[in-house]
Amino acid sequence: MKTETYVCDRCGRAADGAVSVYWYELPLSQAYDLTVMDLCPECQRELRDWARERKEGNDEH
Repeated sequence: MKTETYVCDRCGRAADGAVSVYWYELPLSQAYDLTVMDLCPECQRELRDWARERKEGNDEH
C-alpha cells in the first residue's frame, strides 16, 4: 500500500490539512485566484487568526 506524506507549503512541517485560499484582486471583486495549500496545524491556526482579524477590522468600518 502506498503512503503519501504531505508537508506544509508554508513552513515545511508535516501537514494534516488542506485549505483553499482565494485572493481577490480589487477593484474587480469578482476576479480571483484560487490557491490550494497543504498546511500544518500551526499554520492553519495562524491563517484562521489572520482571517478573523481582517474580518473584524472590516466590520468596524
